[in-house]
Amino acid sequence: MDLEYRINDDCIVSEVKEVFIRSGIRRPVGDSDRIQRMIDHADEIITVREGSKLVGFLRAITDYSYCCYISDIAVDTEYQGLGIGKELIRILRDKLGEDICTNFSTESRRIL
Repeated sequence: MDLEYRINDDCIVSEVKEVFIRSGIRRPVGDSDRIQRMIDHADEIITVREGSKLVGFLRAITDYSYCCYISDIAVDTEYQGLGIGKELIRILRDKLGEDICTNFSTESRRIL
């Protein structure tokens, strides 16, 4: 399995919707405009791909000074249990630095 992690990767709505569905978390996947706004207004997005297939997605809002709120961590159920969610968080923390406190949405925690 060759997984590629990307910071602020360009994502299209359809693939984000699919990984949300395949991950088991509940998001407004029936509203493409809303998903697009979620992507557009995120401060940080980290993706995981196997080839061109999106298998993991992290979306965060941050002030780049003190706090970071991770609003989505979605990992395709076929890829869960491989440490992908933890690696997404590690990459985000490395990018933002140790001074920033990371917070999670309640639903995102169950993916880890």
